[in-house]
Amino acid sequence: MHISVFLEGSILFESTLWQFIEWMTSLVEVILMVVYLDGFLGRKALDRKWYRLSFGGLLAMVMVLDHLVAEPLLLLSLNLAGIFLISLFLYQGSIPVRIFTVILFGAGVVASEIITMILVTGLGGVESQAVLSQGLPRLQGMILSKLIQFFLVKLACRFKTREYGRIPLKYWLVLLMIPVFTILVMHGMLLFTVSGRYPGEIFAGLSSIGILYINIIIFAIFERLLKHSEEELRYTTMKSQLDLQIQHYKNVVQHQKEIRSLWHDLNNHLAVISAMAAVNKTRELIEYVSKISRISSRPLKSADTGSPVMDSLLDEKIQMAKEKGIDLQVEPAGKFDRSVDPVDLCIILGNALDNAIEACMRIQDPAPEKRISLAIRYSEEYMILYVTNPTDGKVVRAGNSFITTKEDTLHHGFGLDNIENTVKKYNGNLEIGHKGNTITLVAALKIPAGKQSFLQDA
Repeated sequence: MHISVFLEGSILFESTLWQFIEWMTSLVEVILMVVYLDGFLGRKALDRKWYRLSFGGLLAMVMVLDHLVAEPLLLLSLNLAGIFLISLFLYQGSIPVRIFTVILFGAGVVASEIITMILVTGLGGVESQAVLSQGLPRLQGMILSKLIQFFLVKLACRFKTREYGRIPLKYWLVLLMIPVFTILVMHGMLLFTVSGRYPGEIFAGLSSIGILYINIIIFAIFERLLKHSEEELRYTTMKSQLDLQIQHYKNVVQHQKEIRSLWHDLNNHLAVISAMAAVNKTRELIEYVSKISRISSRPLKSADTGSPVMDSLLDEKIQMAKEKGIDLQVEPAGKFDRSVDPVDLCIILGNALDNAIEACMRIQDPAPEKRISLAIRYSEEYMILYVTNPTDGKVVRAGNSFITTKEDTLHHGFGLDNIENTVKKYNGNLEIGHKGNTITLVAALKIPAGKQSFLQDA
């Protein structure tokens, strides 16, 4: 009697564990769907509760379908239909784009299944029926397929989203080695299981699902750190621009005080000038008038772009260049479009002008004029920024488009990476041309549709 109860309890416990493992596998399916949709379609601005409810409903649907539907193609079709409905409700994009995205996901699922069967039957010498039958081999085959699918999803997102674009390719390849080696380990575990040399089915099942979740957690932590790094960069840039604006306004206030003081003492200044003229103190008179003229003629600001933030940045860069004997010229008619985030403009022009100033400082030959020019142009729906500066001629091409000095590749690489990633945010293009001893950086930013443009109310 006691033995019978114990056996029934053991069977129930084992059945519950297997059910838990199957649920975890279904959860992985939903996570892969969400990661894929996030990578290819932008989320709508909805309350978080709608995302929680929708993803919870998708998870429930996947669990029910996995339990009831045995036909693989029918199961895949129903899951793709669920993904399409989720994309309609939660994600942006036209209908053709959503359909293409869902079809591409389905192709990835089929590809992962094919690769799994090739690994198991072709390289492992295992009969396909052993993997398709119920039990641990089938579970491990599913997990191996999900690992391959996870790898394919991350690979696709690498070329679609800008987040991974900030990572040098060699580091990103090292990161992808985690799922690659995990796939190999999972493949070995499956072969051991099929051959009957892997002890404890429950332990093997939990280990297999644990390996899969470790990969997901590692990438989730990595992406969170990446996002934190981007937010930290934006915070640092905003703080820097705030400091520049504060200093800019302090300079304006000080200049206004000097002007008011000059007008207040105008009669006294005229008396001094008259006295000097009466006694023919020509040299002292010229120096005195020049001093007054410098106070009254000093401009409140060097740049007038229609953006207080950008005026502060450009004033600071103009002053920095002037102190180093460099002439930084801003096109008089240049105006920035208001629909472009000033923080993003600061990242682009701050790095570009810093690089240009450093390039001028490295010029030893006094012959070329140390002049930097900034121009702003508009072409249809694009705002185009031009930064031109001379160089000492010691330049190399880094990557597909970046040009930098051999001595400063790392520093310029980071600055240019920040410029390129910010330009990509606006679906734009960055080009750097080198002709003779002159470098021209061209950044074309697509003006966001539906937002107020500076040109429209100028």
